[in-house]
Formats: sequence, C-alpha cells, structure tokens
Amino acid sequence: MNRQRVVRVSLIDAVAERIQEAILTGEYAPNSKLPAEEALSAEFDVSRPVVREALGLLRERGYVRTYNGKGTFVRQSEIGTVTEGLLRNLRPHVGREVGVDDLFEARRTIEVAGVRLAAERAADDDLDRLRDQIEKMRIAAPDDPGAYTAADVGFHVAIAQSTQNPLFPLLLSPLVDLIVRGMYQSVTAHRSARVTGVADHSVILDCLSKNDGDGAASAMDEHLLASWEEHRDAFQNAERGSTPRVQDTAR
Repeated sequence: MNRQRVVRVSLIDAVAERIQEAILTGEYAPNSKLPAEEALSAEFDVSRPVVREALGLLRERGYVRTYNGKGTFVRQSEIGTVTEGLLRNLRPHVGREVGVDDLFEARRTIEVAGVRLAAERAADDDLDRLRDQIEKMRIAAPDDPGAYTAADVGFHVAIAQSTQNPLFPLLLSPLVDLIVRGMYQSVTAHRSARVTGVADHSVILDCLSKNDGDGAASAMDEHLLASWEEHRDAFQNAERGSTPRVQDTAR
C-alpha cells in the first residue's frame, strides 16, 4: 500500500479509499486481519477516531467485518470466493496444459473487450479511481516497484469493474494475478518499463474520459502487446522458478 501521508480534505473518506484499494488489489487478502487502529493511524498520520470512522465506512460498503476483541477482517465476497477458486484451479496447470501465451491471449481478449465497454459505461467515480491508480504508479515508478505493481493491477481491475458487468473482474483477476506475478522481477529491474507503463495507462484513461471505445481498445491492445514483449521471458522464468506475488511485495 502507498505509505504516503493522506492530505485530502476529507481524511475519513481518504483513509477508507486507501484501505479499500488495498483490499481490491489484493494487498489485504480475503479473511485477513487488518492492522490495528493504532498502526493504521501511524501509517496514514491521522488520529485514531479518523481511522475508526473510515473502518465504519468500509463496514457499510461490505468490505470488512469487525469482531469485538479480535479486530477487523477483510470480508470474503462472493466474487472473491469464485476468483480464488479459479486461481487455485488454474495455477497448477500453468506451464503444462496452459501455456504462458494462452494466459496472455485470454487476458488480451477480456481486457480489450472490457475497456471498450468501460468507455461506454464508466461513471465519474470510476474515472477518478483510474486517475488515482495512475498517480500512484507515477509516484512509485522511480524507486518503488512493489507499489507500482499494486497500482498497475488496481488500474486494470478498476477498468474491469467499470464495465458494470461483474463477470469481467471475476474472470480477469486470476489472469492478472498469474501474469503480473510472473513479470514482477522484470518490472523491478527495468525502471524505464515502469515509466512507459505510466504513459500507456494515461493514454487509455484519456480515451475512456472521451467515451472513445475504439481508441481505448486500440490503446489497451498496444499496451498489452508491448508489455508482453517486454516481460515475456521474465514470466517464463518465474513459472519455472518462484517469484513473489504482488500482495507480498507491495506491502
């Protein structure tokens, strides 16, 4: 999660948004316990009452559940349950029945179609979330590949959510988990790739803000193809060995 101090006018909303994004991008896994109020207060440099109110907002939105004497835990959503099941079933087959090119082809098909729908259906708050993710990528690009990768994943998942079709994030999330996990070492090693990624994502967002479905689809396709060419070898090496998952490296 981005460790920068929260400076927005509404601190409660800002803290809630940061924690919500961490949940959506997998930094806080379903059923995991959130840090204590005191730790979150120190992390965001806000008072404990602000953290308490922010957690209350997240409870209302259905993201967390608090148990007296035990703490606050991330709720397991129905979509999250299905996604985790897909991921568990898919991972053992990668490199065997399922090749790395198969993963990329499936992701490309879903994301290009999804971004075209998002251009038609994204609301203002969807676009704001995408802008926030790009800003996090821009800040992290110079020297924080973990935070950059988490924001990158968050951007693509947010587009899937902007389709207003729950199947898109359901199908995309396990593919992004596997592919980005495999490319992490390459992203870490190549700062220039992170800078280019910020520019690519900005072009996609610009098309979405103009309701330009064709432009958004073309920009997404070009971005995915270029990214795959850049990181394909790293992904294959990771599948033969072991690479940290995004949520392990981004905290």
